[in-house]
Amino acid sequence: MFGIRPIGTIVVLLLALARDELTFNEFKECLDRLITSGFWLSIDVYNKALEEAQSIAKRKEMENLSAKL
Repeated sequence: MFGIRPIGTIVVLLLALARDELTFNEFKECLDRLITSGFWLSIDVYNKALEEAQSIAKRKEMENLSAKL
């Protein structure tokens, strides 16, 4: 549609995490606030999103450590 590729809310948050625009804790807080506000998410998708976010955060941490060496 209009040359724009739609992506989901969780992907937007994961991209922000990957681009250092959010920390892992901020990612989790955003996700939890969305759910509190009525955003429906199965527990499986919630857990998968947190696993992916942890993976991204760990990878970014390792990149930052290696850049300092």
